[in-house]
Order: sequence, then structure tokens, then C-alpha cells
Amino acid sequence: MRVTKPLVFIAAGLSLLGVIWLMNPVRQPDAPEAIPAYRPPPVALEETVELTTSQDGKDLFRRFFWRAPNESDQILEAERRVWENAEGDLRAWQGYLAIIPSDELDAYLASNPFRLTRVDTPDWPKRLEDAPDWFPGAEELSSYDLQSSRDATFHLIRQKSPQKLYVIGQGSGFR
Repeated sequence: MRVTKPLVFIAAGLSLLGVIWLMNPVRQPDAPEAIPAYRPPPVALEETVELTTSQDGKDLFRRFFWRAPNESDQILEAERRVWENAEGDLRAWQGYLAIIPSDELDAYLASNPFRLTRVDTPDWPKRLEDAPDWFPGAEELSSYDLQSSRDATFHLIRQKSPQKLYVIGQGSGFR
């Protein structure tokens, strides 16, 4: 059997397309998923850290949403905890916020600027062990709409009636 040049080129082209197809997995649409296991704020145990607490709701709102609250955003409760070492270096932070969002904030969050995904079975009891007293418990939150970042450091929790938005965030960067 004689192999012709066009046949060789066709076979090589199909082989190349096959390799490209295998190297590019098909992307699945965002679907509800479980968030990673709880990680407490990353405070190094080998050094002495000092905890500072603040209830500045406007500041925490800006830090969480990267924008200032408008007149229609009602900040109900806020608590930000910051752990610093003896040199004043930020080691970790954690924040809790409760608001009644404005229509503008709702529209902003509906565009999903933080690439959050809906979660079905988070491990809320661990996440809420040291939450402020005003923050809802795990039993209450089970009926709310829960969204989380892929690294489990930012959570939006929406109560439908009356409309409230609870936010939890934590990290070890930015001031």
C-alpha cells in the first residue's frame, strides 16, 4: 500500500488536533459546590501577637466590598479583629458585618464581582465558634442563601425576609 503526501498531512493534522483537544479540558459551568474545610485565621503560634478589635462598620464595608456604603446601605453591626506581632506587622484579620443592602449594592453583588459560588453544605459550626453574639448561629444560617469564595476566606450570607446580608471575611494580607 502506497501512502500519499496528502494522506500524511491529514493524519498529522488530525493528530495535532487530538493533542490540542486533550490538553484543554472542557470547562464546567459554576455549580453548587462544597467549600474547602475551615481554616482559622493564620496566626503564627511561635510569636506573640496582639488582638485589636474595631466596630467601624463603614471601614469594614469598604474593605469587604471595595466601595463606600451609600446613604441607603444600612450597617447594622460590624466587628473587625486584627492580630499584629510586636513589630506591628499584620499577621491575620477577621471580620463580621450585618447590613440591609441598598438596591445599588444588590445590583453590584448580583454581577458577582468577587466570583463567589453558591454552597450547600458548609461547615458553619466551626466557622461560627467565635463569631460575635449578634451573628446568626449555624442553625439559622442553614435556611439562608450562602455564597463563598473558592479559598473559603469570604462569605456572603443572604437572609431573604427581612432582607439582610451577613458577611464573613478573613485573611493575612492588606492593612
